[in-house]
Amino acid sequence: MTASNEVDPKVEPEVDPEESLSFIERLAIMHEKGWKQVMPGTGREIRLCAVEPASLLRSGNCPDILTPLMLRAIYDDLSDEEVRHWLESSSDDVEQAVKYADSIDAVVGAAIADDTPLGNLTLREKKWIFRLVLGAAEALVFFRYEGPTPVVESLAKIEPSSEPAE
Repeated sequence: MTASNEVDPKVEPEVDPEESLSFIERLAIMHEKGWKQVMPGTGREIRLCAVEPASLLRSGNCPDILTPLMLRAIYDDLSDEEVRHWLESSSDDVEQAVKYADSIDAVVGAAIADDTPLGNLTLREKKWIFRLVLGAAEALVFFRYEGPTPVVESLAKIEPSSEPAE
């Protein structure tokens, strides 16, 4: 038996099999079944595919308000700054706001590769996905949200002290 803060040498640490894949193998998985992501804030796991602008335009599900951004993406790589700028645009017009929300849903709906219902995602999660999947596919297979670093150490990691407390 081992102490609670020691690693049992008989137990292999969990290794994500996708971590040891080549870049080309990762891209194939991302296109075939999506790549697992953990969303910041909620920690929700979701499988996502990159969204190809031409495919979205061909599908007929691209709202007019999104078309200029998709055309720009076809001819040139979109920077995160450009995508953020589009997401941060606003209007006092209700009809425009609905079209904006529909555009986000169109991209996110095209990106979801598992059984996560679009309606279960928050607007903040949808915007995060929008930004991630409109970037380069290469970024999608290497991106990992690590979350905030814990402020306090786990009690299992702290060595017991033989000195009395003052």
